[in-house]
Amino acid sequence: EASLRIRPDTETTCGGGMVGLAANGESDDSAAAGRTLHGIAYGVVVGALSLLSGILLLPIVANQVGPGAYGVWLFLISITTYVGYGDLGVTSAIIHFGARSRGGDGTYTLSALLSAGLVWSMASMVVVLPLYLWLAFAYTEAHLGDLGDSGTSQIALVALGATIAFMAVVRPFFGALVSAGLMVWTQRIAFLALIFRVAGTLAAVYLFGTITAVAIVETVATVMPGIVVMVLVL
Repeated sequence: EASLRIRPDTETTCGGGMVGLAANGESDDSAAAGRTLHGIAYGVVVGALSLLSGILLLPIVANQVGPGAYGVWLFLISITTYVGYGDLGVTSAIIHFGARSRGGDGTYTLSALLSAGLVWSMASMVVVLPLYLWLAFAYTEAHLGDLGDSGTSQIALVALGATIAFMAVVRPFFGALVSAGLMVWTQRIAFLALIFRVAGTLAAVYLFGTITAVAIVETVATVMPGIVVMVLVL
């Protein structure tokens, strides 16, 4: 049975019913509940700050890079949101059955759940990624004038959007971390990514003033949490 390492000093051996901070079939329910509530509260705060920062940044970015160009990028981002629906509840299943495994239910191990989730995520990319590329190129081609008739900007924006779309494959890792009772970690990572996004976006618009620079910052801020969570779980 493959093992997962949730943190450097804690090995998660799912085959033995141990997940995250639980060991040898034992779990601290009160500590896990506290971490879950902390994670939910943290998530509400991060979500509110993300919404507020988006509202405040919108007129700044639109004024500096142009509303047309920024609108094209926002459309591409909105397409990537739908890519996440290709998950079809797999991540939620990992959270549910992974938490049961942590409680001693050996029906499904977290390693097996994570492996199955990754296989499904990769398989879904075979369908949704080409569809994204087709829609993205069709839309940017129709609005090339908003990008200053720059084919380079078009390719850059489509490629950056595709990177965000592809990162949907790491969603099962989020499920593994949450099922281990470490939901608060995902929210802390999201908060750091939010700080980077705000500071990076302001730097991009005032130092470079191009939609490509803004898109690069937002892409890094979007994919960074997934990469960090993947490293933590592995």
